Amino acid sequence: MFEGNFTYKDLKLVDDEIDALSNFKNLNKQWCHAHNINKIIDKFKHKISIGWGIECIENLLTKCIKYENKIDKIRSYVKDIMDNKYNLLSEESKKDIDEIYISLTYLKENGINSISIYTIKKLSTDYEKILRILKTQKEIAKKSIKTIDIEDKKKLYTKFLKNESEIYRIYNNLPDKFIKDKKTYISHVSNSMLSDAKEIIAKGIKYKIFSVLNFVVFGALLCIPYFLELRRVPEISIGSIPISLVAVFAIAVFLTLYFCILVFLQNYFLFRCWYESKNKIKYCFIGVDFVAILLMALFPLIYYILNLSYSSHRCLNDIGCLFGRCLGLHAILLVYFFCKFWWDNKDELSNIFLAAFLIFISDLLILIAIYFNYADEYILIVVSMAILSFLIRLLQISRQFAYRVLLFVLSFMALVFLLFASNSGFFVRVVGLANYQTDFDIKKENIPEYVNLENINKCKNTQDKDINFIKYTCISDEMPSSTVKFKNILVKVKSDGRYWLEVVAKDQNKSKINDYRFWISEKNIIN
Repeated sequence: MFEGNFTYKDLKLVDDEIDALSNFKNLNKQWCHAHNINKIIDKFKHKISIGWGIECIENLLTKCIKYENKIDKIRSYVKDIMDNKYNLLSEESKKDIDEIYISLTYLKENGINSISIYTIKKLSTDYEKILRILKTQKEIAKKSIKTIDIEDKKKLYTKFLKNESEIYRIYNNLPDKFIKDKKTYISHVSNSMLSDAKEIIAKGIKYKIFSVLNFVVFGALLCIPYFLELRRVPEISIGSIPISLVAVFAIAVFLTLYFCILVFLQNYFLFRCWYESKNKIKYCFIGVDFVAILLMALFPLIYYILNLSYSSHRCLNDIGCLFGRCLGLHAILLVYFFCKFWWDNKDELSNIFLAAFLIFISDLLILIAIYFNYADEYILIVVSMAILSFLIRLLQISRQFAYRVLLFVLSFMALVFLLFASNSGFFVRVVGLANYQTDFDIKKENIPEYVNLENINKCKNTQDKDINFIKYTCISDEMPSSTVKFKNILVKVKSDGRYWLEVVAKDQNKSKINDYRFWISEKNIIN
C-alpha cells in the first residue's frame, strides 16, 4: 500500500478506510442490547435473593457468569428454556426470556461474542482510536506529498510506520468478523512488520550486536556445552579461535534464520491463501497433513515392528517403495486442499502456490532429518518437530496474522534447537574444532590393549550403504602390520597435546562406550 513515497492514491485508500469505519455506527445499538441483557439478569438475581426460585433461571444466571464471552452457549440454553420450560415461567419472565433471546441473536449476528458491556465499550473505544490514528496518517501522507525534502519524507515515513504498528495491534484485538476489508488489514500487517524489522535492525546497530566480538562470544557460548559434557578444555591455536567461533555463530544464525523464515513465510502465505476459507477445511487440512507426516516419520519403526520385510506384497516389503507411495499421496492431498483454498480465494493464486511449496519443503525436511540418521533419539526430536509444526499452523486458523506470537514461538523453538545442536557437538564438528572424523596412522604399540582391533570392521572398496552424519570407523590394510590405519575415526577433542579418539561402530554398545575410546599423544600419530 505504502512504500515511503506517498501518492494521492495512498491518500484515497486512507480516506476510504476512515469512511468505512465512520459508517460503523451500530456499536451503540449492540451496547444497548448487552445492557438490556444485563438489566434482566440483575432483575432475576434480585428476585432469587428474596426467595423466588426457579431452577432453569438459576441455571441461566450461572451460565451467564460462566460463559460471559461465549454467547452461543448462553443462547442455546435460553432456546432450551423457550422450547421445554416455558410453561414454568410467569408472563413477565417469559417476556424477559424473549427479550434476552432477541438481544443475544442480534449480538451474534453482528459479530459480538460477549454480553459484557465493558467488552463492547472497549470495542467502541478501539474503533475511535483507529479513526484518530488514521486521521493522523492522512495528515502525514499529505505532508509527505507536499514536501520535497528527503530527510523530512524519511521522518514522516518512520512516524507513519509506528502508527501502522499500533493500528495492527488494535485490529488484532478485534473479533474476526470485524476485520472485513482483507486488503486493508494485510497492508497494516505488512507495514507493522516493516516497522518492527526497522526497529530491530536499528537497535542491533546501536548496541553493536553484529560486531565481530559478539560473534566470537556467542560462538563460544554455542561450543561450551559440548566441552562441559566432556569435561575437557580444547587445545586450539590462538590465531584460529576467533575465526572458528565466528564461523560457529554464523552457521547458527544461518540455520536459525533459514528455519524461522521458512516457517514464518509458510504461515504468512497460509494466512493469505485461506483467508476466506471456512475453519472446518483449515482444521481438516492441518490434521491430514500432520497425520501423514507422523506416519511417514514412524515408517521405519512400523516397518520393523510389523516385520514387513517378509511381506509377500512387492511394495510392502520395500520401505523405499512404501515411503515413495505415501509421499506421492501426501503431495496429492496438498494439491486437493490448495485447490479448495483457491476456489475460496480466487485472488491469491501466487500465495496459494507459495504456501503449498513451502509446506511440502518443510515436511520433506522433517522426513529427510529422520531418514538421514534413523535412531531413537532422532525420532523423539523429529516427532517433536512435527508436533510443533502442527501447533504453529494452528496459530493461523484465525483471520488475523499474529506474527509477534508466531515469532515468539519460533524463537523458543530456535533456542531449543541451538541448545540441542551445541550439546550434541554439531557446531564444533562443522568448523573442525572437535567431534570431527579424520584418518590417522597409529603405531600398534601405542593403542591401549582394551581396544579390540579384531572387532573393528575392515575398510571395503565400495561405499558403505548406511548414510550417516558420522560414518563408521574402519581399519585399512594399506599400512604394514606394525601400524594401524584408522579411517573415519572420531576426534572427540584435542587437549594437552593429546587426541581423545573414538571408534564409531554400527553395533556400538552404549553401556561400554569407554571400550571404544582412547587417548593418543600427538607425537604418536604418524600422519
